[in-house]
Amino acid sequence: KLLPDRFIPYMKIVVNILEGRPGRASGVKRVFDSSHSHSGRITRLYQRAEDDFILEKGKRFRDEDLHEDEVTIFETFSNHGYPYADAAFDLQLNRARDSVNVLWHIDGGPLCEFGEISISGNQDVSTEFINKQLSVEPGDTFSRKALDDAQRRLFSTGLFQIAVVKAPLDEQETSIINIVVEVQEAPRWSTRFGV
Repeated sequence: KLLPDRFIPYMKIVVNILEGRPGRASGVKRVFDSSHSHSGRITRLYQRAEDDFILEKGKRFRDEDLHEDEVTIFETFSNHGYPYADAAFDLQLNRARDSVNVLWHIDGGPLCEFGEISISGNQDVSTEFINKQLSVEPGDTFSRKALDDAQRRLFSTGLFQIAVVKAPLDEQETSIINIVVEVQEAPRWSTRFGV
């Protein structure tokens, strides 16, 4: 409706929105790319992620919950060796029953492990000390959480102004992912006494 206002030279627009009944999740199903030799492991990881899903059967369907579940899938897979995991969903609507069925399509990608570790920026702090703080080694299963924890440990030593631990992913989805550590040491304090 357009309502003219006699005293102010503009128009006020009022929009009425009628919201229907909320849809309910009628089910959450999954389809995996079965071409991987490690499909059993992928199934177990999905089940682990599913335990943390917000969207559940019978619960009100919300887009935000679906996207949070998508993040949960990516985090679970990237913390257990699958940084290239891909998850997509199809929504099957049943308007007569006000329900939505979610069908997840999951491709884990290659199982990855850490490769070489390169460290740069250290001058007074030894490379050996930095490696000990990382707590990851070449050949360990890839984990995004392990990288975040390593960065947190380095920074908490108080020896660095900047500590960045990253594992750049390759577009070709290689199974060996190198770790890059970049640090900038904190200034050293010195005290002098004179007589």
